[in-house]
Amino acid sequence: MYNKAFNQLEKGNYKKSLEIYDYLLSKNYEIFHVLTYLIILYDHFNDLDTLLNRINELLLDSNYDYNILLFKKGNILYLQNKYDDAIECFNEVLENDPDNSGAKFYIKRITGKRNKSKLKKIISNL
Repeated sequence: MYNKAFNQLEKGNYKKSLEIYDYLLSKNYEIFHVLTYLIILYDHFNDLDTLLNRINELLLDSNYDYNILLFKKGNILYLQNKYDDAIECFNEVLENDPDNSGAKFYIKRITGKRNKSKLKKIISNL
C-alpha cells in the first residue's frame, strides 16, 4: 500500500494518495516516511492544522514512536512559522535523543532565521 500511495502522489492524485497515507498512519506503518508525505499533502491542501491535531492525538498513544511524532510535529510548526513551539518540540526530541541531527538542524535553522530578522530590524533602524 505504501508504494501505491507514492504512485498516486507521483500521478498527481493527491486526494487518493492522502487517503492511503492516512490509512497507513492509522496502522502505525513506517510513520516517519508516511508523516513526511502527509505533511507534503496536507500542506498542499493548506490543512496542516488537521494533521497537527492528529499527531497530538497520536502522541497520547504509546503504540506510536513518540520521538518521531514529536519531530514531525516540530516540522509542521516550523512550516507554520510557529518557531517557539517548534523549538520546544525539537528540544524535547533532543532530550530523548541527543544525537538527533534533524532536530539540531531545525533549531539551527530557526535560530538563523531569527538572527537574520533581528539584523534586518537593526539595519532598518539605523
